[in-house]
Amino acid sequence: MTGTSLNIPGLLFAAPAGGSDLSVLHVGQAVGWAAYQGIHTWSREVSVVLRADLEPELLRELGAALPEDHPEASRLSRARRAAQSSQLVAVDGRLADKLAGKGVRVHTVGADRITGGFYYLAHGGAALPVRFQANLIEMIAPSLDEQSDNAAIEEKLDGIVGRVLSRMADPALSEPAIELAAALPALGEAAADGAAKLQELEGRLVVAEGRAAKYEARARAIVEALGAAASRGDERVRIPLFGEAKRVVQPEIEIEYADGDAGERKRMTLPERSRWFVSGDIVEEDGARAAEKAAVDKAAAERAAAEKAAAEKAAAEKRAAAEKAAAEKKAAAEKAAAEKKAAAEKAAAEKAAAEKAAAEKAAAEKAAAEKAAAEKAAAEKAAAEKAAAEKAAAEKAAAEKAAAEKAAAEKAAAEKKAAAEKPAAEKPAAEKKAEAKPSEEKAARDSTPKKKAAQKAGDRKGASDRPKGAAAQAKGKQAASKKAPPPQTSNPSAMWAVLIAIVAVAGVAYYYFGVLHAH
Repeated sequence: MTGTSLNIPGLLFAAPAGGSDLSVLHVGQAVGWAAYQGIHTWSREVSVVLRADLEPELLRELGAALPEDHPEASRLSRARRAAQSSQLVAVDGRLADKLAGKGVRVHTVGADRITGGFYYLAHGGAALPVRFQANLIEMIAPSLDEQSDNAAIEEKLDGIVGRVLSRMADPALSEPAIELAAALPALGEAAADGAAKLQELEGRLVVAEGRAAKYEARARAIVEALGAAASRGDERVRIPLFGEAKRVVQPEIEIEYADGDAGERKRMTLPERSRWFVSGDIVEEDGARAAEKAAVDKAAAERAAAEKAAAEKAAAEKRAAAEKAAAEKKAAAEKAAAEKKAAAEKAAAEKAAAEKAAAEKAAAEKAAAEKAAAEKAAAEKAAAEKAAAEKAAAEKAAAEKAAAEKAAAEKAAAEKKAAAEKPAAEKPAAEKKAEAKPSEEKAARDSTPKKKAAQKAGDRKGASDRPKGAAAQAKGKQAASKKAPPPQTSNPSAMWAVLIAIVAVAGVAYYYFGVLHAH
């Protein structure tokens, strides 16, 4: 390491810039507590919330305690002071969603130094969710050209994570603040893991305390001098210990990243920022420098041991995380297979039920159709039988009517024949009476030629003259009635004789004019 390091917890931290002989001066209450490495060197993630968002009632409801309230912190004063100075509090993954559901903004930062991957997520609170993902090399690609070498890449990557966080998140989310929160117990973390973090942090602060106490007064003077120079816009300023500090501006840079759950490719320009750099060793008296060198060497050895232990712990955590991830992946696969199997069984059962219902419905519809067909056939049969019965009844009625008409016709014919035969039967009686009355008989015979001549004339005129014959017959009857002597009421025998004579005359006239002339 070519640069100069100085660590005053909660005040100032000087660390070499990547690929440079200069050291960057970081100031603020979050610096100096934990070893500053930069998030780009991580192979893990951490979720943090602002301390100001954690109300005591909320902590009681969640059953969680702040890092300084951890039981182990009561006997580790240095680590407890570090926890009290942190504006951020780490959160275990099991509580992150619960806090977001309570309206607390949860910020998650992750990086993998092997692949160069980096992401920042934020959800909960009043602001919209944020999902920023990128590969660090690919992220700065829009700002590189064909002449860019490794040095140019290192220069653009220097502090890039901090610049992204200051652009995308709350200003309190600086890299030193996140690293301090990650070094402290997380809300909801197992008590043993939290105790181990506090003990490790306490050990580092013990090493840094001796030297920090020696330089604390001058470090405060450095912070005041840098603040005054920044307000005046100075580019250089004289400071204790390092002699001179120079303000270096990092120009704005265009980056490319994946935004949102869909991973939409976007570009964003990070604004320029300035930092204070120092060079050279700390200026001290010879004796003091020798003692300090020994202390520095001792601190370096202790730091190396602490870093080794931390690296081993990180490897163990990574291995445990990998095993946990594998177990979770296996459990998720088994769960997915079980859900898939259950879904398939459910679908099969639903299909079988649907087929059964369809079959039952088809059977019911078939039965209904058959019943309707049977009812229709029965109705048609009944209608046919009714029609046949009605037809038979009509035919019977027609037959009976025809029989009745035939009988009536036959009866009429018989009556007509009988009526025609009766005058013939009564003729001898009439003839006998005619013999008794020669004069009348003779008169009748004498009139016969005349009547025949008249009849022949009537035949020539046609059927329209036949009524005249009937009129003549009626006239003959009237003449006969006139010729007949009036009945003598005093002599019944004479009256009967008269009646018989009238009937005889009428019968002869009917026979003569009606029967003979008709033929």
